[in-house]
Amino acid sequence: MLNKNIFLARDLAPLSREFCERIIALSSQNLRDELPPMVRLQEYVLKILEYATLTRSIVIPRRIREAVNQTGELPAFERYQSACFRMYADYVRESGGEHLDEVAVREQMAGQMTRCEARWKQCVPDEDTVTSVQLDAFYGGLGFLDSIRIHECGDYAMALRGCVSVLGVNRSQKGSVFDYGGGGGLCTSVAASLGARRTVLIDANPGLLDFARWRDAACQIRGVEYCPLKDADTLGENQFDFGICTEVLEHVVDPPAVARKCGSLLKPGGLLFMSASFRQYPHFSHVKNNRRYAGKEDVLMASAGFSPLALAEAQLPFPFLDEWKFYVKNNA
Repeated sequence: MLNKNIFLARDLAPLSREFCERIIALSSQNLRDELPPMVRLQEYVLKILEYATLTRSIVIPRRIREAVNQTGELPAFERYQSACFRMYADYVRESGGEHLDEVAVREQMAGQMTRCEARWKQCVPDEDTVTSVQLDAFYGGLGFLDSIRIHECGDYAMALRGCVSVLGVNRSQKGSVFDYGGGGGLCTSVAASLGARRTVLIDANPGLLDFARWRDAACQIRGVEYCPLKDADTLGENQFDFGICTEVLEHVVDPPAVARKCGSLLKPGGLLFMSASFRQYPHFSHVKNNRRYAGKEDVLMASAGFSPLALAEAQLPFPFLDEWKFYVKNNA
């Protein structure tokens, strides 16, 4: 049971409140405008913690959760972060890599941003002329601990992925689901555990696909297919009821082509959740030319045959940024 006195709760991750305040400030999608702001904020934080807890219960192996829960003197968010670091250390060791412990993983990931930014500058010397070959060189040269993002351990990241998966599986009536560029597979793990008929994780990084496969086995999640991006065409067309494409389009040379690919995978009337951080440039790995899509996400998606789902229909339990939306594939 979550502590209802949320601002005094020892288990509240600081980022939960920070993210809520930022989202309420930036979003026009406040769901309960008739409530006083602090009451509304408290409700949102509770929902974020609820969905974050659900996601972690699915994607962190039980043996690791039980081990870190014995360190009850730590706030919950620190225990969860510790669990993620232990999980990463176990994967690296069991996949034939270094024998790292939680402390070593934490130290390596603390330097993640500096290393990635240096590699980006090496691979992409001129951001006005980014090529697919340069992007492949950048991502292909990242080790596992630089490919998995440290912020994915946080409350909001876990909550968002759990929420999107729950909404998608429910709306599709446990139909078929794909996650395009889904990295370590948090969304597909949740979708599969909720009973989706078919679940496919698509990603260009073989290391992340291997990690997702390992983690799903450790969590006893069955039924997920792991598809390298180069093999996505083998999935066919009009095959899926629900799709996910989170924080991918800002990183590619041709966002409309990726949007069209997602559209081709979906059945007519299928639903896609799309989020893209076009506004966040300059940021390493974000393609400069994609800034032109910031604030024009609906236009971009319309060119690929999508219409935005009305906010009331989405029934979001907590606010999303304006550029995080569900889209419906138009009937041919």
